[in-house]
Formats: sequence, structure tokens, C-alpha cells
Amino acid sequence: MKMTVEELRTQHPELEKQIIQEAVIKERKRIQDIDDIASMFDPSIVFEAKYGPNRCTAEELAYRAAKQKIVPSEDARIAAGEAATRKIYAESN
Repeated sequence: MKMTVEELRTQHPELEKQIIQEAVIKERKRIQDIDDIASMFDPSIVFEAKYGPNRCTAEELAYRAAKQKIVPSEDARIAAGEAATRKIYAESN
């Protein structure tokens, strides 16, 4: 039998809390991943990826930009490489 949202809240408040916490963590990571590569792209497509009606992940943003042939400048590519290096270094320590 399917459970409504209200029934979930009433019968399993801790489960609801856990679901919300996991969704918040996932959304923060999605935004951070986009921020990590944002310097490579036009701010309008970054904003669209983060907050627009067709929100997406950083990977999808990069794919959409590639598909539209939006090529980052050399400075943006260098900045993105440095950001990726910092991220990898931080995750390994």
C-alpha cells in the first residue's frame, strides 16, 4: 500500500528528516560541483544550470556547453584545471 507524504510525516518523522537531510547534502554538492567549473562558462548558462527550470549537474552543464560549442577561454581552462587539482588534492588529504 502506498503512503502519502502526510502519512510518512506522521508515522515516520525520523525517516522524513533523514530524506530531507540527504536531499540537502546532494543539492549542496550539485551546486558546489557547478561552482567548481563555473569560470569556464558564460554566467547565464551557469545560472540556468543552478536555478533555471532545466537544472542540471556540472557534468550535464559541461555537456550542454560542448553541444552548443561554447568554448571556454584559455584562462578559463587554466583556472578550471587549477580548481580540479585543488579539489583532488583536498580529497586525497
